[in-house]
Amino acid sequence: MFRKIITLFVVVTMVAIGLIGVVPRITQVARAMEIDEGGRGGGAFGGGNIGGGGGGGVIDPSPVAEGTGEALSTQSVADKVASELGGNVSKIDGDVNSWKVNIPNGKRPIIVRIMEAGSGGRANPYFRVSVDGKPALTLEGKFSSDHGLTHFDLSNESVQQILNIIDKYRGR
Repeated sequence: MFRKIITLFVVVTMVAIGLIGVVPRITQVARAMEIDEGGRGGGAFGGGNIGGGGGGGVIDPSPVAEGTGEALSTQSVADKVASELGGNVSKIDGDVNSWKVNIPNGKRPIIVRIMEAGSGGRANPYFRVSVDGKPALTLEGKFSSDHGLTHFDLSNESVQQILNIIDKYRGR
């Protein structure tokens, strides 16, 4: 319980000073809290879709690409990221609609995984950004092993979020 209070305080403080966006971050923290509670759901933000919690927290599993009215797909996000950063896209074996983007970065490429719903037990498509052989990156471009801070639901802002994470990691 103390961890939840501290986490909530940190999130509210970061939002207040404008370091992170409200909705994506609260969703991620809520999910992390639900997982910390042994997968029982019913975290601080009214349940969710992990562990069968009741109500709230459910995100539309088929986001719409901004200004197009078209459903956003894991492949379209992968293609846009690869196009923006000079990466190459490959299908992830075993997942019908999951993609990996390898972005040149010296000896250790940056790897963006855009995963379909159901991958890793998640109800919605999601993405994560990592550097080959290292933990995944947070929204702030820092390494973390905490999935609640490094795995993000796909949305119409995902391409820009990925670009921002990589820019922050690179110190831009």
